[in-house]
Amino acid sequence: MTAKPRDTSISRGFFIVKASNSKRPFPPQKLTAYESYKHQQSPPPPTKACQREQKLRTRRLGMSFGSYMVTFSIVVYCWAQGLISLGVTVGFLVFASLINATFWWLIHTGRNLKFHDPSMTSAQMIVFLLPLPG
Repeated sequence: MTAKPRDTSISRGFFIVKASNSKRPFPPQKLTAYESYKHQQSPPPPTKACQREQKLRTRRLGMSFGSYMVTFSIVVYCWAQGLISLGVTVGFLVFASLINATFWWLIHTGRNLKFHDPSMTSAQMIVFLLPLPG
């Protein structure tokens, strides 16, 4: 039984480097424009399990936005009592919406799957602790 030789190609940007058993140097093969574009294409669509996890992450992000809105109601109450200015109130609403829109975009585009923690739990907790501008 003989072992089937395996393909040892390595993609390095626009070049493909093939490993060789010989000691002589070899020039890299230049990729065509289409091949280099094909290598930059997005990964295949996510599996059903991954889609379920992404839907769950979106639902949890909605709950996070709900907690922002509960806090926002307290901020509005403080504004109505004259404790804080309208600028702080509007700033809180804009900041909370921007944070949640950014996390939603990351989940919706699938970019969160590239992170070590695809749920981005730590990032969401840290961003929520940032002080309000204004």
